[in-house]
Amino acid sequence: MAYRSRGGQPRILFLQREDILGEGLGADHALFPESMMVDGVACKLKYRFEPGHALDGVTLHLPLYLLNRIEAAQVDWLVPGLIREKLTALLKFLPKDKRRPLIRCPIR
Repeated sequence: MAYRSRGGQPRILFLQREDILGEGLGADHALFPESMMVDGVACKLKYRFEPGHALDGVTLHLPLYLLNRIEAAQVDWLVPGLIREKLTALLKFLPKDKRRPLIRCPIR
C-alpha cells in the first residue's frame, strides 16, 4: 500500500534538523553538554535515547589515564538536563511513609 501526500508535498513526512534537536522550541542545549572537563581534558559525551536498552543514557568517553582522576560526584550528576529524572527516581526509592510528606512524585 503506497501513501500519497495531499497538496503535492512529497517530502511532508521528512524531518529537518531543527525538528529533531528542538531548536527554536525553547530547548536548552546547555543542559546536555557535548563534553565534560576532567583534569583539564575535554572528554566527549555521547547520548542515546533507547529506553530499556543497556546503552540508554549518556556515555562519557574517558581516556584510561584519567580514570583515577575523576571523582564519583562528577559522574553521578554528569548531565544537568537529567537531574530532574534522577531525583525523581531517587525519591521513588524512599519508603512511602518518608516520601509522601516531601513531595508528590509522578508515577510512571
